[in-house]
Amino acid sequence: MSDVYAGDDDLTVAEQTDAISATYNYVVIADADPDVLLKVASQFLLTNSLPERLLLTHPTPQQVIVEVELTSVSPGTADAIRRKLLQLSSTQSVSLIVQ
Repeated sequence: MSDVYAGDDDLTVAEQTDAISATYNYVVIADADPDVLLKVASQFLLTNSLPERLLLTHPTPQQVIVEVELTSVSPGTADAIRRKLLQLSSTQSVSLIVQ
């Protein structure tokens, strides 16, 4: 999956065809805006599948941590989601852990 707004250089490159067997765990640290969960969750619509797990914690009044576990996507799609999450105005950081 290519997205010019996420920094992809060549939109003609087909999505990676690696085996879809990994679990992708995203950890998003973001500002504690009222719509932050909606903004983060909407990025996973790219996969047209439901995440295995989603957890929001609110450790400080200014910050939230959203953890999402996703399977059944290719490595290219997982990375595209990471880049889209980084583009959100409220995002402070995004970690992607592949298992």
